[in-house]
Amino acid sequence: MKIISSICLNPYFIRRSNMVLFENNIKNINIPTCSECKFYKPESRFNFESSFSKCTKYGKKDIYTGEIIYEDIYSCRNDRNKCGIEGRDFEGEPNILEKKFIHHITNYWFWYLYASFLITLIKIQYSI
Repeated sequence: MKIISSICLNPYFIRRSNMVLFENNIKNINIPTCSECKFYKPESRFNFESSFSKCTKYGKKDIYTGEIIYEDIYSCRNDRNKCGIEGRDFEGEPNILEKKFIHHITNYWFWYLYASFLITLIKIQYSI
């Protein structure tokens, strides 16, 4: 413990740690993320920021079934003719928290139902 505290109080360590805190080496920090765009469609079986998510701005219609097949977010962001790395077609989602909450509830509704069922059983068991 004495060694660790002496290292942390070393002036060189303090200077280096402050430099890391204030030096901004993060690339693309000011570029908007796809998950906050109104065209972002999360994959239903995964978390909201899944790598399998789709962009509803770009896609194509299947001429046989009529189903619209959206492109994945990586191909849209890596293509200069579409959104591109800088996010040219980004439009902010005004209700992002509501969208994330609905996605969470639709994915985990079974577990909420199961937990409420268990709580009801416990209440019935101990009230008798």
